[in-house]
Amino acid sequence: MPGYSIDVYEWVETDLLPDEWDEIADTTEGLATGVSGKSRYGNTRYTRKAVYDPITSLFTSKYFYWVKNKLTIPAIKVEL
Repeated sequence: MPGYSIDVYEWVETDLLPDEWDEIADTTEGLATGVSGKSRYGNTRYTRKAVYDPITSLFTSKYFYWVKNKLTIPAIKVEL
Protein backbone atom coordinates (compact mmCIF):
# COMPACT_ATOMS: atom_id res chain seq x y z
CA MET A 1 0.00 0.00 0.00
CA PRO A 2 1.40 3.40 -0.90
CA GLY A 3 2.37 5.52 2.11
CA TYR A 4 2.65 2.56 4.51
CA SER A 5 5.69 0.89 5.99
CA ILE A 6 6.42 -2.18 8.05
CA ASP A 7 8.65 -1.60 11.06
CA VAL A 8 10.46 -4.54 12.64
CA TYR A 9 11.51 -4.30 16.29
CA GLU A 10 13.58 -6.69 18.39
CA TRP A 11 13.01 -7.18 22.13
CA VAL A 12 16.49 -6.89 23.66
CA GLU A 13 17.96 -7.89 27.03
CA THR A 14 20.96 -5.78 27.99
CA ASP A 15 22.96 -4.13 30.77
CA LEU A 16 22.42 -0.75 29.05
CA LEU A 17 19.61 1.71 29.61
CA PRO A 18 17.91 2.69 26.33
CA ASP A 19 19.65 6.10 26.16
CA GLU A 20 23.04 4.41 26.73
CA TRP A 21 22.18 1.92 23.96
CA ASP A 22 21.25 4.72 21.57
CA GLU A 23 24.51 6.56 22.31
CA ILE A 24 26.78 3.70 21.20
CA ALA A 25 24.46 2.04 18.67
CA ASP A 26 25.97 1.54 15.21
CA THR A 27 29.41 2.78 16.28
CA THR A 28 32.48 0.56 16.05
CA GLU A 29 32.28 -0.05 19.80
CA GLY A 30 28.55 -0.78 19.65
CA LEU A 31 28.66 -3.11 16.67
CA ALA A 32 31.51 -5.09 18.28
CA THR A 33 29.18 -5.86 21.21
CA GLY A 34 26.00 -6.35 19.16
CA VAL A 35 24.54 -2.90 19.87
CA SER A 36 22.78 -1.50 16.81
CA GLY A 37 19.51 0.21 16.02
CA LYS A 38 17.63 2.70 18.16
CA SER A 39 15.37 2.11 21.14
CA ARG A 40 11.71 2.77 20.47
CA TYR A 41 10.96 4.97 23.49
CA GLY A 42 14.35 5.93 24.95
CA ASN A 43 14.42 6.00 28.76
CA THR A 44 10.67 6.63 28.98
CA ARG A 45 9.65 2.97 28.62
CA TYR A 46 11.62 -0.14 29.50
CA THR A 47 11.51 -3.08 31.87
CA ARG A 48 14.14 -3.67 34.55
CA LYS A 49 14.88 -6.99 36.24
CA ALA A 50 17.25 -7.57 39.15
CA VAL A 51 19.41 -10.64 38.42
CA TYR A 52 21.44 -12.42 41.11
CA ASP A 53 25.05 -13.27 40.26
CA PRO A 54 26.12 -16.24 42.42
CA ILE A 55 29.81 -15.60 41.69
CA THR A 56 29.84 -12.04 43.07
CA SER A 57 26.87 -12.54 45.43
CA LEU A 58 25.42 -9.29 44.05
CA PHE A 59 22.33 -8.29 42.14
CA THR A 60 22.72 -6.55 38.77
CA SER A 61 20.12 -4.92 36.56
CA LYS A 62 19.06 -6.21 33.18
CA TYR A 63 16.99 -3.95 30.94
CA PHE A 64 14.46 -5.01 28.32
CA TYR A 65 13.01 -2.85 25.54
CA TRP A 66 12.20 -2.63 21.83
CA VAL A 67 14.91 -1.71 19.29
CA LYS A 68 14.31 -0.80 15.63
CA ASN A 69 16.69 -1.17 12.65
CA LYS A 70 19.10 -3.65 14.24
CA LEU A 71 22.06 -4.54 12.05
CA THR A 72 23.31 -7.40 14.24
CA ILE A 73 21.94 -10.86 14.91
CA PRO A 74 21.20 -11.71 18.55
CA ALA A 75 23.58 -14.14 20.24
CA ILE A 76 22.14 -17.49 21.21
CA LYS A 77 22.31 -18.16 24.94
CA VAL A 78 23.19 -21.66 26.01
CA GLU A 79 22.87 -22.46 29.70
CA LEU A 80 24.16 -25.69 31.08
